Amino acid sequence: MSAEFCAGCFRDGLETGADLWCTTCSERVCQSCAVVHRKLSSSHNIVERNIHKSQYSPKQTSLHESAANEYRSTEHCSFHSNQTLNLCCNDHDKIVCSTCVQEEHSNCTSIISIEQAITDFQKGTQIADLKKETLDLMHNMEKIMGELNNALSESLSEKQKIKDKISEIRKQINSHLDYIEVKIVSEVGESCTDYIQNTNETVCNMRKMYEDLTTWRNRIGSVRPHQVDSNIFRTLKFVKLETERQKAVVEDVQMKAITWKMEFRPSEEVINFQNLFHSMGILDVTDTVNTHFRSGSDRCISLMKSFSSSHLGGDVRVFRCCFIPNSRLLFCAFNENCLYSCKNDGSDVITMSLDHQPLGVAMCDNRHAVVTFGSGIQIVNTQTMTVVKVITDNGNFWAVCTLDGKMWVRSQGWTLSNIDKDNGRILRQIKTIFDPRDTFMNKYGDIFCSSNYGDKVYLVTTTGQQREFYSSHDLKLPKGVAVDNNGNVYVAGYITYNIHKISPNGDGEVILSFEDGIKQPRGLSYNRETNELLVILDDGKTVHIYKTHY
Repeated sequence: MSAEFCAGCFRDGLETGADLWCTTCSERVCQSCAVVHRKLSSSHNIVERNIHKSQYSPKQTSLHESAANEYRSTEHCSFHSNQTLNLCCNDHDKIVCSTCVQEEHSNCTSIISIEQAITDFQKGTQIADLKKETLDLMHNMEKIMGELNNALSESLSEKQKIKDKISEIRKQINSHLDYIEVKIVSEVGESCTDYIQNTNETVCNMRKMYEDLTTWRNRIGSVRPHQVDSNIFRTLKFVKLETERQKAVVEDVQMKAITWKMEFRPSEEVINFQNLFHSMGILDVTDTVNTHFRSGSDRCISLMKSFSSSHLGGDVRVFRCCFIPNSRLLFCAFNENCLYSCKNDGSDVITMSLDHQPLGVAMCDNRHAVVTFGSGIQIVNTQTMTVVKVITDNGNFWAVCTLDGKMWVRSQGWTLSNIDKDNGRILRQIKTIFDPRDTFMNKYGDIFCSSNYGDKVYLVTTTGQQREFYSSHDLKLPKGVAVDNNGNVYVAGYITYNIHKISPNGDGEVILSFEDGIKQPRGLSYNRETNELLVILDDGKTVHIYKTHY
């Protein structure tokens, strides 16, 4: 637009000179348009353009200039191009034109002019709040950039460590191959030396015999039959006997001194070395979700590992799990008469067949896990993956939790039973005010439970007292419970797609949600040695392991 034309006229295709400025609309106006601006319901402020230039434009800061430019670029309604955005709808927190008010905001109760909105904005705390919000966001961005730069430096360091490790492995392989080469070449040399020595001795002996035979034959050839006397006769007999003896020696050499053949046959490992050494190892790259980066939250939890339950088998879906020694996991699966054991990344799967479907699992000491299967309870050796004991086959068992030799199970509806793990005898029963679903004990022996019915978490103390421990409008159908070393309780909201952390005094917060990839969580377990929280997601199809720092 020309600097000399009236903005309103120019929009109508007219090039009318503009000597005035409307500070309300922030645009150039001619004398005729100025009359219209002054007659609006909320009178606009019209000034000479030279006054506007001297009082407003030169004094503006870069922020004012950018704001003015942004406003001028959006001063007209995108739906009604001939209308100016001069009204504000507080109901929708939106700047609109008069036509928009008639068409879309006729039922809104708070329509004010932009001037009034600016006045309200200046009188309120919104500017201060916006400044604080932007400052907080800047601080958070600085924190994120610092963390990412640190992570980048660590990744470069890890890259060099991996290269050094691969080089060291290569050196060790080369050193071992050099050792094998020296050993087998030495064996070849020793074998060849023995053969050469033995063969040379045989050849020397036969050469001596050959020379003797040559001498004796020459002598025999010089003897005439009429010259035979007693001396000659004895000589001939001696030669005959020696000839017979040497003949026997030659025949023996012919039979035993077979030409020696040396052959090298490579081992199967060497022949198939490409299959044996198809890789030096696996590069494990884990995307860690740093949820504590998020503005307004300082949640100390990060994703360490994630894998699909299909690692255990094509259609396997899991619903309960516990950590076992040697960085391994033990799973119960839907409609499967077996247990699955694997490393905490889903690899090295071991399947253990059972007579019944396992319904609950928990470690009872550093080598054994207790497994419930409806009517009975078994003890399983987690190192050999074998059943070592059936402690009872009389009951209706489901969830199980253990601590320091104590074992509590949901033995029937609305009942928790303390079972002797040595003989299966019921030591104590507690009739509950809820139907226990998942259970977990804290270090004091208190039991935290989710319920088969309702959206609450319950506490059963060691003295048998019961009470509601936690409920929230953000927690629907809890299906998993776990407790860390500090007494914080974790519970999974199956319908609300989240994980709650509840402090020992009952204050809760959502620490993981749908934004973190949480969908249909149905099982939890906690490793108190490594401070890791396991979450079974996607209705049993995915496993996440998080590191906690609470």
